[in-house]
Amino acid sequence: MPTRKMPTDSCLIGEPMKPSHDIHLPATISHYPKGQLPLTYTPGDIGLVSDPKTPDALSSLIQARERAIYGHTSWANLIHSFGILDEEGNIAEAQQPGVQKNHITDYLNQDVYILHPKATKSQRNLCVARWASCVGMEYDVLGFIGLGLQTLVGWHVLLDDSHGLICSALCCYGALAYVERFSLPYQAMTPADIAHDFAFPIDEAPVPLNLFARFLDGLVTVAKAIF
Repeated sequence: MPTRKMPTDSCLIGEPMKPSHDIHLPATISHYPKGQLPLTYTPGDIGLVSDPKTPDALSSLIQARERAIYGHTSWANLIHSFGILDEEGNIAEAQQPGVQKNHITDYLNQDVYILHPKATKSQRNLCVARWASCVGMEYDVLGFIGLGLQTLVGWHVLLDDSHGLICSALCCYGALAYVERFSLPYQAMTPADIAHDFAFPIDEAPVPLNLFARFLDGLVTVAKAIF
């Protein structure tokens, strides 16, 4: 896999991880419930995947982080993001073992939100080129662990693996073609942070909290009290 070093945003360990609320980026949103997908695709759009009913352990960990920031809201249902590469529905996404080129039909059986940023064609071309250049890079395991620590202590803990990306970091790295910055360093962004920055509603109920989710929330509460 390529070992190209990614640029990094500045971020100090110990800074509060809650996004600033002055970041609201222009975009429109389309929602495709389970079993539906768009008929046409626009390169440079961003997809967000929601799992509002039966999240697995990994999704539950992501959702626990989102609840720690945004509370028990529908934003916390978001578990994954990807970038649309072309009009055929090919996507770039970061998941184990690394950044891959796949097809949006992989998410036919999940709720999908498509984010349509207000951008010029040249901006979209740059965004897509950035995503495509990352295909083959490793998954940022350290970054994912860092997000888990953020959830527990409530502060930025960036374990920087500048040769890898997580799903939302990949999307935001490309989308820096549209904006100067996000509310957090792009490596620290999660799917819910993307939803926050583009200020869009999710029309679904918050995910029910199973026993594992309640355990994670309790762990977060205890850790915050300690740290």
